Amino acid sequence: MNFDEFVKKYNGKATDYDGGCGVQCVDLAKLYMDKVLGIKIGAIGNAEAYWRRYNEFSILNKNFDRIANTPSFVPQKGDIVVWDLRHGKYGHIAIADGVGSTSYFYSYDQNWGGKAMKRVKHSYKDGFAGVLRPKGQTNSKASSVSYEAGQAVEIKIPMYFTGAVEGDRFQYDNRTEICWIHSDTKSLIENDSLRARAVICFVESDRVGVQVFNDQFLIKKGDIVRKLD
Repeated sequence: MNFDEFVKKYNGKATDYDGGCGVQCVDLAKLYMDKVLGIKIGAIGNAEAYWRRYNEFSILNKNFDRIANTPSFVPQKGDIVVWDLRHGKYGHIAIADGVGSTSYFYSYDQNWGGKAMKRVKHSYKDGFAGVLRPKGQTNSKASSVSYEAGQAVEIKIPMYFTGAVEGDRFQYDNRTEICWIHSDTKSLIENDSLRARAVICFVESDRVGVQVFNDQFLIKKGDIVRKLD
């Protein structure tokens, strides 16, 4: 199972993975590690312990890099994001979806404003410590599906407006390249994210060129949600 398949299956559901204390944020992290990363994490403790006790558990430091938050840091898709004791007695833990900037990021959370898994926009305040980034994992990024020119696909990519405008063209950073798009494509952007039907123009090893309306730009293969008929 890859990241997108996991979200499709479990989003909107409340899962008590370990059968311990009811539906908690840690249950979602454990479920994700099991189903997507193939890691049965066992008992670590509350959410904040995944950060504080990282060096005590070989299953954590062998499978994840611990990366602290900095002013320039933005979580990547599939990162396990952790809030420490500054957030509260138990901290919090969730799964980044790769959309964000140095001001905010989105993740999938349980037990945040409700028990069920949902997509949440976060700031870097209130005790955000950093991420546990899976080592050598591909399922959290992109599926093994092959692509070729001419295929119709659905894409979901970050799109950050740079402020540059030339006539009816607007400059955006999609975390793969700086690109120019027209107003038709711009109208599909919500919350710094473009979700749209696209046609593949060419394929590279880990990137593809796509066309949305009359605009062509590069994206990561992991930004493709699914093939379309």
